[in-house]
Amino acid sequence: MRRASSGSSSVVRNPTWDRWRPHPVDARRAWGQDNSWGDVYVYEVFLSYRRGVIHSQWLVEHFVPLFKDRLREEIAEQCDRDAGELFLDVNEVQPGMSIGDKVVDGLKTARCLVALLSPSYFRSPWCLVEWDSFRTRGHGLVVPTILSQGVTVRRAVGDTMWADFSDYTIIGEGFKKTERYVAFQDEIKRLAKRVATVIASAPAWSNFSVCNPPVTPVAPATSIQRIGL
Repeated sequence: MRRASSGSSSVVRNPTWDRWRPHPVDARRAWGQDNSWGDVYVYEVFLSYRRGVIHSQWLVEHFVPLFKDRLREEIAEQCDRDAGELFLDVNEVQPGMSIGDKVVDGLKTARCLVALLSPSYFRSPWCLVEWDSFRTRGHGLVVPTILSQGVTVRRAVGDTMWADFSDYTIIGEGFKKTERYVAFQDEIKRLAKRVATVIASAPAWSNFSVCNPPVTPVAPATSIQRIGL
């Protein structure tokens, strides 16, 4: 059995585990097996958000470290199993670019979507691809979560919003020393419990469709983080 080369694009760095792992679909191709999508879920959650300096830094500094730990415990409690990984794309896909293969793979093999919403989220064709791809599956697999308040956001989510972090999107280590950080942790716990409930009720894996964006395809560079729980 051949192993995927560590220099290929099929290998994705996992900073949590501090080791190299082959991308599941590409590795299967490198090993000479079939080229079809896998028959099991790979990710617990696809984290969808509009990239920007503040939101991207806040996610890495504050949201992801706490959310992944809380979600791991909730999955153990509600699903009676070990948790998989989170899917996080850290690069913005610009107009005119096509959605990368690894992003498509993430959309197809994640159990649910946590949509981290801001007014600009719904102006990104790529965020809409992620949003619509999960909404068309049904089963309540989209968990709307507010990062920035706005009429557009409220109109889109209606009464389906499950968490509001608009008072907590503060970057820098100083945030951890404020009273808001305690409330932020409580909101993370509530969100993790809700997401685990959605994960527990996700349908059996299928070759889910991914919505097509209305742009001219051009291959983008992507940087994916697979975050172990």
